[in-house]
Amino acid sequence: MTETLFIEDAYAREAEGRVVALTDEGGMVLDRSIFYATSGGQPGDAGRIAWDGGSAEISTAVKGEGGAIVLVPVEGASLPPVGAGVRQEIDWEIRHRHMRVHTALHLLSVVIPLPVTGGSIAADKGRLDFDMPESPEDKEALEAELNALIARDLAVTTEWITDADLDANPGLVKTMSVQPPRGAGRVRLVRIADAAGTVDLQPCGGTHLSSTGAIGPVVVSKIENKGNLESARRTLQLSSMVFRYAVATARLRSDPTRDLRGALTAPKVTHYGAITDAAKVGDLLRAIDGYEGSGITKFALQLLTHYINNQLTDFVTVKFRTTRNISGQCFIKIIRNRHPVLDVIIAQIVAVIGSVIIRNG
Repeated sequence: MTETLFIEDAYAREAEGRVVALTDEGGMVLDRSIFYATSGGQPGDAGRIAWDGGSAEISTAVKGEGGAIVLVPVEGASLPPVGAGVRQEIDWEIRHRHMRVHTALHLLSVVIPLPVTGGSIAADKGRLDFDMPESPEDKEALEAELNALIARDLAVTTEWITDADLDANPGLVKTMSVQPPRGAGRVRLVRIADAAGTVDLQPCGGTHLSSTGAIGPVVVSKIENKGNLESARRTLQLSSMVFRYAVATARLRSDPTRDLRGALTAPKVTHYGAITDAAKVGDLLRAIDGYEGSGITKFALQLLTHYINNQLTDFVTVKFRTTRNISGQCFIKIIRNRHPVLDVIIAQIVAVIGSVIIRNG
């Protein structure tokens, strides 16, 4: 298990460590890590390590087995031997941007006090998905309230409670799709407060600022409500199938869902450009690894990309979209000939998800 130095001090930029293992995939595990590992919608840290006789650029960090944090070097980088002492240095500018966005999203969950179904963090933007019946109509008012909280320069502190304490207070957990990190017998809480009282308190394993004033002004760029429309459409389709079966078996005279056809607004589909740069495929795989939505969708994506990587020698173009951020549809296009066995994999994925479409180029 890797000691997580970033949990105790998110502002630490450098630290010493020792290599305890090298992975089959070309990564390395240290006994203690200043690098945050991809999780909870927050990307893993990039940076650099150095040891006696060498150095390597780190592209990201991911979670390994048994609580290990695996540092992923850039392609072609040399690796230190097991047992070597190393000096770790993170890309502080990117880490600090992630901290600003992450802290801002905590405040957004205060402005919109509804269950959170997913989200993502980038260096220049963030997103939260809420379980809400209707989208907020006044985006400017939402933005003003969020910036007012930021301007109060609220203190951000951490504290610890036991797993049992968290179980006794389930209301502390705001996220529906991601559960707080457990296993060590205790859970970290992040408190945002001032002298007037606590504004937010929730479990979180990410990195945050020490005060909200350092976030700076933010802009609410877009509010979308696609999930309810997609869920309603799917519910209508499934209900119609049930009623049609009832009609076919003389249990019902007619399908009542026919009167609802055209009543639902079709969700607007956003198409994203295909990846045509081979160097960016790694970024896509890391994005899939950090996906916090439906577990079935994530497993299917991981399975498919793993199979493509092992069975196809030609470069592949992959693009996907989500009709709902917590249970998305995926469109994957292969621009070379498809391996026959891949059809079997596709059939299994489609049977499980019902929303994966593969097309030959």
